[in-house]
Amino acid sequence: MVDVEGRSDKGEINLLVLMRNTGQSAVDFTYKSWPEEEQSKCSLQIENLASKKRVEAKEVPIAKKDIVDYFSKHGRSYQTKIEPGESHLHRLPRVTTAGRGWGYKEELGFRYYPLSQPGEHSISAECSNLLGPGSVITTEALTVTL
Repeated sequence: MVDVEGRSDKGEINLLVLMRNTGQSAVDFTYKSWPEEEQSKCSLQIENLASKKRVEAKEVPIAKKDIVDYFSKHGRSYQTKIEPGESHLHRLPRVTTAGRGWGYKEELGFRYYPLSQPGEHSISAECSNLLGPGSVITTEALTVTL
């Protein structure tokens, strides 16, 4: 499930990915920002419904060297169990903007999704490595006005 958390006057969109364990045994939610090949990240599919145009991801305006320098020293990671019937919330902050001081967008693979036109959009996410290496989670699409 993907849900829109809020929108500021600057056009910032925060998304929440809610993972609910519908199985019979606990699963490990794992988040790791570095190394890049093991990174837990989500890619978004955002489409303007009026124009039928997909919002293309752009690289963050931070030099690759600076990303490597920072995350090789300050990469973060955590793990938590999601018991059957329980949920875990994964936040994707400010997915549509990438201004100075707003982070690297590591949850999005160092990308962001700038909107070119307001209106109704369909949003879904595909997240990798959140339930261990090689795992892929795909959300249902959500229609929102942005």
